[in-house]
Amino acid sequence: MRSPRPAGRPACPARHPPAPRHTSGERRELARYRLPDGSGRVLYAQRINGRVAVSDVPAHDIGRVYLLERHIESQAALHGLISAYLDDSRHRGEPAARVPAEPRDDDDA
Repeated sequence: MRSPRPAGRPACPARHPPAPRHTSGERRELARYRLPDGSGRVLYAQRINGRVAVSDVPAHDIGRVYLLERHIESQAALHGLISAYLDDSRHRGEPAARVPAEPRDDDDA
């Protein structure tokens, strides 16, 4: 015979919805570049919850990390972003995410 349940306890335990699952894939190196001060930077892509995010990270763990894009929709968009970002960063002498865009002299032509 089963013993009666203690007073004040519900018949069934409350069910909590499962916690959302956050999944992330392995980080993939896309490109490296060097700034005039000699510091190196690395561009990484990582799939997070099914979307590809791109970040600019210091090569030696000293400095800021910049999120460039949270959702890249295609390979073409990824390649375009990387190419333009590297050009801008080299031209400006620091991560392009850090500096507001200013017109280049060669853009006036």
